[in-house]
Amino acid sequence: MSLSFHINFDGRCAEAFRFHESNLGGVIGSLLTYRDSPTSANVSDDWQEKIFHGNISIDNIELAGTDLSADEYIKPAGFCLLLRLPSEDRVTSLF
Repeated sequence: MSLSFHINFDGRCAEAFRFHESNLGGVIGSLLTYRDSPTSANVSDDWQEKIFHGNISIDNIELAGTDLSADEYIKPAGFCLLLRLPSEDRVTSLF
């Protein structure tokens, strides 16, 4: 069994995933833009480069994400992700 998380973003999904790639050693699997998705015709020009679906692996954790428009997006509240790391050295290196 594996566990993955899906996170909705306010237009900053690619930025967040690139941050996780740089700072947590994540590997981005895909960053599919709205322009390249089946819904392209239904999305405004200023939203075409936002992320329709993205995924990143950080160690054995899979994160998926999407950008939602302002009228769909609800700011997250009351959650956090806890990373269990194999050693204090790994904690220190990421911190």
